[in-house]
Amino acid sequence: MKRVMMAGAMVVMSAGPTLAQTHVGVGSKAPALSADQWIQGGPVQAFKPGQVYVVEFWATWCAPCRASIPHLNELQSSLADKGVTVIGVAASERQGLDHLRSFVKKRGEGMAYTVAYDTDYSMAKDWMMAAGKNSIPTAFVVDGTGTISWIGNPMGGLDSAVKQAVAKTAGQAASSQPAKATEKDAQRPLDLMVGDRPPGMFVSEWVKGEPATEFRPGNVYVVEFWATWCGPCVRGMPHLTETQKKYQDKNVHVIGVNIWERGSGDEIAQRVHEFVESDPERMGYTVAIQDTTKMADKWMKAAGQDGIPAAFIVNQEGRIAWIGHPATLDEPLAKIVGGTWDMDEAVADFREQAGRKAIESKAREIANTLVTHAQSGDFDTFYTEARKAMDGPLGKSSTMLNALAWAVLTNEIFEKQRDAAFAREASRRAADLTKWQDPGILDTLARAYHDEGNLDKAIAIQKKAIEAAPEQNRDQLQETLTTYESERSGG
Repeated sequence: MKRVMMAGAMVVMSAGPTLAQTHVGVGSKAPALSADQWIQGGPVQAFKPGQVYVVEFWATWCAPCRASIPHLNELQSSLADKGVTVIGVAASERQGLDHLRSFVKKRGEGMAYTVAYDTDYSMAKDWMMAAGKNSIPTAFVVDGTGTISWIGNPMGGLDSAVKQAVAKTAGQAASSQPAKATEKDAQRPLDLMVGDRPPGMFVSEWVKGEPATEFRPGNVYVVEFWATWCGPCVRGMPHLTETQKKYQDKNVHVIGVNIWERGSGDEIAQRVHEFVESDPERMGYTVAIQDTTKMADKWMKAAGQDGIPAAFIVNQEGRIAWIGHPATLDEPLAKIVGGTWDMDEAVADFREQAGRKAIESKAREIANTLVTHAQSGDFDTFYTEARKAMDGPLGKSSTMLNALAWAVLTNEIFEKQRDAAFAREASRRAADLTKWQDPGILDTLARAYHDEGNLDKAIAIQKKAIEAAPEQNRDQLQETLTTYESERSGG
């Protein structure tokens, strides 16, 4: 009944001609991303090999579309580190570009994924109509080879489809480029850490404010990394402006360094200047453009930071005292300025976080290598080596344990030899690591018990998954539970 109601709630698109014959479907190469306006994030001009994309068609006037936004936002947040990009394409917007911009801006962090406007309806024609879809919301999952692997309502089956695409893409990456083992010093997993002296300021142009070519003793510097296309970066600028005003008499200098801007040097400079000059009050602090990729490489990459905005605080002694999201810098900055910051504790905390990240990276390498055995049909080696690996770094990564378990249960690679007992063992370890609070992992564990034929256990754990999940993500988990209960009752 829930599925019927959901289908009935989908809104029929009102614009555009009909197509006599569809030519896009699961297994087809994804059409081009032809949207001409990128409201937030992007522009995404092509599908990068090895990355998974969710292309969702929606409109602000569509109630089911609005209801799916929290789900898509959670999907982007939880799977960004696995190379997943969610793109919401407004293809039949009735109130125009300004209304769309306002809608996205008001959503703030509740809609923190890429949003595009298909003003000429070209994407809708190439995707929706070519696939025979005339209602929204509709989502397309594009796998790491640029192939459409799933089409449907984003509130019904999207999570599973993305999981499968991620697992498949990871396996393809492993087979085409075998993972290389790297051994890092366990006490120093990153090249740049809290407690270190900062790299230099590798800047091609100081766009606004006083240049900071060196870190002067007795001064505190907040070095923040941003881009014009980054919605969260833009939304955080008033906070940084207020921070600079608050500490302007305390030798605190806020510096916004533009990185990862798309285009060539001259194009980047022009875009940054236009952005800064369009609202002079928005960035009330020093603004700079990095020299080629040096700031991104020597600061962000070296410190294991793979997303923006990100900020580094350099203290009065010229040492990095804190690294994190600028939205959370108020407390550490106040303590650093006030002289009450515990540097030893900060160093230990960051080292622990970096160590965990290194474990995740190593676990991913191991998992990719294991999958190559399955792809070649050597399932005995896969299962033998995977069980051994669970006593090492793999066994410390809930993310990779769950990914392998889900792949064994659902991915076509394992169709000839699925081992539900292995999936149960791996997902149970993942559940223990996350203290049984991750609904996705519990959903996998329940599926493993189900495939072993233990419906009572599957139902009990699926209920735990529902309890652990945010309200907006419970519908699909509930559908699975209903299926298990129906099977147990003989329905």
